[in-house]
Amino acid sequence: MTTRIRDVLSHAMAQLAAAPSADQPERDRAVRGALDLARGYHTCGALDGAAALCREILRIRPDTPEAISILNGVEHDRAFWRTAVISSNPADQTLTTFTFPIYGNPAAVRHTVDTQPDFIRAVQALSFLQNGWGMCRWMGVPVLKFPNDLMLYQEIVFETKPDLIIETGTYNGGSAFFLAHLLDLIGHGRIVTVDVEPMPDRPQHPRITYQTGSSIDPAIVDPLRAEAEGKTVLVSLDSSHLASHVLAEMRIYADLVSVGSYMVVEDSNINGHPVWPGYTEPPNPEASGPMEAIRRFVDERGDFVIDALKHRLLVTNNPNGYLKRLG
Repeated sequence: MTTRIRDVLSHAMAQLAAAPSADQPERDRAVRGALDLARGYHTCGALDGAAALCREILRIRPDTPEAISILNGVEHDRAFWRTAVISSNPADQTLTTFTFPIYGNPAAVRHTVDTQPDFIRAVQALSFLQNGWGMCRWMGVPVLKFPNDLMLYQEIVFETKPDLIIETGTYNGGSAFFLAHLLDLIGHGRIVTVDVEPMPDRPQHPRITYQTGSSIDPAIVDPLRAEAEGKTVLVSLDSSHLASHVLAEMRIYADLVSVGSYMVVEDSNINGHPVWPGYTEPPNPEASGPMEAIRRFVDERGDFVIDALKHRLLVTNNPNGYLKRLG
């Protein structure tokens, strides 16, 4: 749990602690806000935060069935899964790639947590080098994503039902085409996708708008900010992967993401997490990647939580890259 998330949790706990001396509407607001935060923590696998909030809610209002339900769910999850840690360098825990839940018989879970992270890291690297993700196509168009990540996008789109998807890094348009078909299935929403380079023969779809320009240029960002106002918005960042650029994008687009929706940071596995160590983009000599940007961002913002449950399929191009915005 990052320092900023601890700050948010502490603030919510302080509001609850003050609630008994407040008037009824203020108490109700504090409890509702804490319940929303607890649900968000629970659905992202942040069990300690969810449990702490629910216990505090029940201390001041014992007859809160939603808090009891969340707490029961937390205890169930604790009984049946544990979190394992995959590090790009087992000797250096500062390079931790991601955590993931392991479900099942407690003895088998303990054995897996103790013995399998190195194996899973190797599978991650082999899957990347095999270039299966690079050969993936959607309706004949190269989509350049692991099928596991495409499935997670499907889950997020169905869960959030976005009015607007903002994608940076269009390339040949395969991922925008995939997302547009998901929007067709839910019968709602459109996608704006941005890239510095135009490309001929991108797939055409009535829900897709292609824009040419830098994803951090105010000429691109300001109209998107205006369109996002009051809407449910999902953001996918897949342009330049240098940490400095990704962090600039995250800071710009974070406030466009609606509460309960996601900012997905693509390809956080590069620069040694666990693939492509020493990643650079000439002519910039900086060796960095999206993972370094994610770490900076979550230290700055307490309203985004890395959704560890999105790691349950184990092989992903986006470790720690599924960030859910909470209240």
